[in-house]
Amino acid sequence: MLGIAATMPCIHSVHPATGTWNAPGKGGAQADIVLTAPQNGVPLLFIEVDNCHETAEELADKLEKYARFFKRNVKDTDGKERPMWRTCWTVPEGRYGESPHPPVLLVFNHIGERNPNRTVPRLQALTRHLWQGSGCPAATICTTGRSRSSRSG
Repeated sequence: MLGIAATMPCIHSVHPATGTWNAPGKGGAQADIVLTAPQNGVPLLFIEVDNCHETAEELADKLEKYARFFKRNVKDTDGKERPMWRTCWTVPEGRYGESPHPPVLLVFNHIGERNPNRTVPRLQALTRHLWQGSGCPAATICTTGRSRSSRSG
């Protein structure tokens, strides 16, 4: 059994693209859940669940919000600039230092009328600039039963 724990070590539910933790501006991301399982190689994972009510464009907008949040730098308590998300969550530095951000897992729960098989290709096209590039793996898609999940990042 995987030892995965739901966590929100910080009390912040919005991941601000602008503003501060305590007074977030508009345009921030908001994960449905944040998980950690460092003993299983997953130090931090942001999860978005779509019940197949949102368009590919709406989902792409959410992923853009995460990208803006992950790019934000702020001065930490020691006065040094660092990614804002690292002021809230402690994870080991990646092989590229502060650079790779935590993954965002997009899970499709096929409850609504939208077909994830039609949404995913459009979403991949809209977000290609976020997940494709130097050393970044292509978005992967997993299907298990009625649930479908896609990982970008």
